[in-house]
Amino acid sequence: MLPPAWLTSKPIAHRGLHDAAAGAPENSLAAFARAAEAGYPIELDVQVSRDGAAVVFHDDTLDRMIGDARKVSRQLATELKELSLLGSDQSVPLLEQVLDLVADRVPLIIELKNPRMHVGRLETAVARALKNYDGACAVSSFNARTVAWCARHLPHLPRGQNLMRFRGISILPDGWHPFALRNLFTNRSGRPQFFGCSIDSLPHPGAERMRNKGILLIVFTVRNRQQQAFANAHADNIFFQEFTP
Repeated sequence: MLPPAWLTSKPIAHRGLHDAAAGAPENSLAAFARAAEAGYPIELDVQVSRDGAAVVFHDDTLDRMIGDARKVSRQLATELKELSLLGSDQSVPLLEQVLDLVADRVPLIIELKNPRMHVGRLETAVARALKNYDGACAVSSFNARTVAWCARHLPHLPRGQNLMRFRGISILPDGWHPFALRNLFTNRSGRPQFFGCSIDSLPHPGAERMRNKGILLIVFTVRNRQQQAFANAHADNIFFQEFTP
């Protein structure tokens, strides 16, 4: 599968076009509405609730965004919907709510936050939410097993493999063992069309090797125009926040 043109046509709003001071925290419906209205593709994070729903939230726990030490995965979706993000009128949305809101106005990159060796529960929840969605979207994960699951069960969607670094052992995404290092750039089971990596890992020969193979590289997280210029020289697109490209 060739990567769709939208993956590189416009910078991608990281967790939506968020601004907590304006009442639009990250990964909120308000942040996604702002991005859609501005015409930016959206990256968002999805976890699975205790009752098997795909909920949009980045961290494993509720500490940073809600001031609560509980784990997201141990809460019911209905309970999460009652919690306030950073004291705003926004709560933790279901993936279905985001899909209804965006309604194909802009493309979506859905990052599946599954750090575990076992895959299936979160991935199935996301597939169920996307079943009747006809809009442009892609899936990604730091977990190579999740990417492989998506290759088998969602073969029509573009897939991305995320990693933090190209240097040292930290090159390995969640779910990879050291023996798999030699296959990182091909990821034969997942066959990704793009990689996401930290801007701090560039420049690196591995990144150029990947791009020479026709795999797109999208850099996170770009926070100003100076970083954007650097990323443009070494990658195919950016995930941005804290400024408007």
